[in-house]
Amino acid sequence: MSSIAISADGAWLATGSYEQVRIWDRATGRCTATLTGHTGWVNSVVISSDSAWLATGSYEQVRIWDRVTGACTATLTGHTGWVNSVVISPDGTWLATSSHDKKVRIWDRATGRCTATLTGHTRLVSSVVISPDGTWLATSSHDKKVRIWDRATGRCTATLTGHTGWVRSVVISPDGTWLATGGNDRTVRIWDVGTRACTAILTGHTGGLTGSVSSVVISPDGTWLASSDDWTVRIWDVGTRACTAILTGLAGRVSSVVISPDGTWLAATTSGDGTVRIWDAVRGSTETFMRTEGGLSGCAWTPDSRSLGVGGRRGVYLFELLRETPG
Repeated sequence: MSSIAISADGAWLATGSYEQVRIWDRATGRCTATLTGHTGWVNSVVISSDSAWLATGSYEQVRIWDRVTGACTATLTGHTGWVNSVVISPDGTWLATSSHDKKVRIWDRATGRCTATLTGHTRLVSSVVISPDGTWLATSSHDKKVRIWDRATGRCTATLTGHTGWVRSVVISPDGTWLATGGNDRTVRIWDVGTRACTAILTGHTGGLTGSVSSVVISPDGTWLASSDDWTVRIWDVGTRACTAILTGLAGRVSSVVISPDGTWLAATTSGDGTVRIWDAVRGSTETFMRTEGGLSGCAWTPDSRSLGVGGRRGVYLFELLRETPG
């Protein structure tokens, strides 16, 4: 499995693998549909907020699928490289995709037409995110830059510089007023959306061979964030900029870090040894440790924060938490 997503109603999961997308029933664990048509690894799977449809990204194309019938309702073509990120707008009417072809494309969901191509990055675009109000986007790239784009015009309104290595992750705060980015220069940077200024540089990652920050995630209330490198996950207080916890025990590259919707749990998976760890996000203590067969590619929480779906080389795992909240 190369990607995983869980529906907003928590009833089903979708996973991407080589040339296939599978839909799984959460209650029974059965695969209820296999969606075919992609010609390579499916790197991104996203589900609409109404759980009625999903979008997937693979080599040079994006596909939209009807959840009930399993039919592909649109094939979006135009990218000339791997599509590594697909995101759906807050109102569900359009999508944005990023690719190794250095471009970001915006698509109309109803017609499947590309309404804008955002150019400016000079290396592959590692991720794209959409603001909470849907009026702007942010992208990160291996050209060491972060760009902010106006949704209506498709124009780049800001280029954020400062990272000295690939920028691998960009996330937007819940209120849309700041960004956080992580890169190969071992730093996490916080940016003010209004002034475009870098307001903090969070240092300390030294794990693995490079200490590269592979992912950054922000808590639902926006008061703290988590970042990962090859071996550890760090928790940072947004207000004080202090590192409040260093979470260890991961033997290899961290493939995914996710915060539960209620903000009480933090989970991470590794691509090498198949390790899954779940921490109490408040105390920073390990609550659950599991090891599966083979590497793991990603994980996602159910909306009720009680279950964690994990995708790996050998299949899909669903872990149920025995405690509802830490403490």
